[in-house]
Amino acid sequence: PTLLELKQHAQSLVILIKSITMSEQGGLIDNQNSGVVGAYPFSDGLTFDFLNNLREPYAGPKNPALMAAHQKQLTSLANVITSEFQPMPEHRDGYGNWQPPANRVIIQDVCPLHYVEDSVDNTTYGQPYATHQALIAHANEVLEMIDHEYSAVGGLLGILPEAEQKEQRAKAESTLLGQLILYVTRLVQRIHDLERLYANSLDCLATESVVPHQALSALGPDGRKPREMVYPQDRFVLVNAGENVWQYLNSEFEYREEIDERVAANYKKHGVAGEAIWEQRGGKEMSRGITAIDITTRYYRLRGDPLKTIFIIPAHGEHPGTKATRKMETEPTVVAVVKPIWPERISEWEKKHRAELEELKVLRNQFRASQAEIETARHNVTIMKGIHEQLKKRNAFLETALTTEPHVQKAQLLQDSERLQADREELDAERAKLTEAFDRNARESTQIGEMWKKLDDERAQFHQEQREKKQKDDEAAAAGIQKLEAMDAEQAIAARELADKLAAEWRGEL
Repeated sequence: PTLLELKQHAQSLVILIKSITMSEQGGLIDNQNSGVVGAYPFSDGLTFDFLNNLREPYAGPKNPALMAAHQKQLTSLANVITSEFQPMPEHRDGYGNWQPPANRVIIQDVCPLHYVEDSVDNTTYGQPYATHQALIAHANEVLEMIDHEYSAVGGLLGILPEAEQKEQRAKAESTLLGQLILYVTRLVQRIHDLERLYANSLDCLATESVVPHQALSALGPDGRKPREMVYPQDRFVLVNAGENVWQYLNSEFEYREEIDERVAANYKKHGVAGEAIWEQRGGKEMSRGITAIDITTRYYRLRGDPLKTIFIIPAHGEHPGTKATRKMETEPTVVAVVKPIWPERISEWEKKHRAELEELKVLRNQFRASQAEIETARHNVTIMKGIHEQLKKRNAFLETALTTEPHVQKAQLLQDSERLQADREELDAERAKLTEAFDRNARESTQIGEMWKKLDDERAQFHQEQREKKQKDDEAAAAGIQKLEAMDAEQAIAARELADKLAAEWRGEL
């Protein structure tokens, strides 16, 4: 390739990188090796951070948190918005003024089911916009529109045809949405039936209560002999159950009952709870039921006991009297379970061509892996070349050090240091001369500036004197002209008077 083609290719790559990344500020190219003090670098992890150092291969941003975005494949980038220009005729704007014809930009979201032709062979079509997020958003918009259209008949759950419409009902039940609506409907009906059965069971057991017999201690609270144990206590004996345990269990039950009451009220508000489980208590509507909590309980049994009696400590995990024992014991904290997965739904076309699709996926993954390995190998070759050059220089330096005698090398280093010292002194002397010449030039420049200023002042004063002299001459000339005019007028008047006198004399003589 030519230099022009290399620059064009590099420009295309830079334009591509700039279009998919962002940049905050500019910087100096190869600023780490430029030697410029205070050179602005490109921001780490942004568009042009790979131009900070052009002597080492770019290994990614220094911040590890930004590496994940750099390691994503370019195929993960997809523009889900399209824009097109629609011509508009001459029209009036909001103020009533006529506007000339123009193009209006229309921005639309790309449908996730949109097919795109593959640019490699131009024979296959793919769906690059069919991501899980886009499909879920698309399905949600469709379901919201359907729910709004059928809001008068119950919303989305009301679109299922009646059982009498056998053909339409069969078609509806063959779709995923129909199966889901049917499942939800049957589940709600089943829950309603179970709530009614549960309420009836509570009615049957409302007047019954089961209270287990308790055996007193060996002496009893009053020092009397305890009564005989009944049959259940031959097997189960409640031990270490004092007031503190009862208070803890009572608080847990009250907390759980409050939560259950709120949940039941919410169910009733949304119309998914039966009315048979509600009753009036003290002017307040409350739900009947059984409150259950899960408490860690420990069971004990004596070894060799013929009766095999089991002793029970309730709330062993929260019992104050067993705190020291719990602290000493160790319990497993990690439980491994199988990761749940969703079964894959396939179409009839996928059933027919599933083997080919799987083979295509495998080949595509192998091709991408091969491309990644080739790119990695290319980068490794570049890095290895750089490392090889560094090792070559290091070996040459070591060979030179091994083949050179120590005293010769020291003498050479001493000469080099003396030469450097002499050069430094010459540079210092030259710097002093240059500084002196610079100061002298500065003083001369200052003097020249003062002379120019003085000449400007004298020139301005000369022009001012010339203007004043010209003004005085003009005034003197004007005064002389006025004086001559006055003399001319006086002479004219005298001549006129003389003429009048002469005329009078001539008349007298005549």
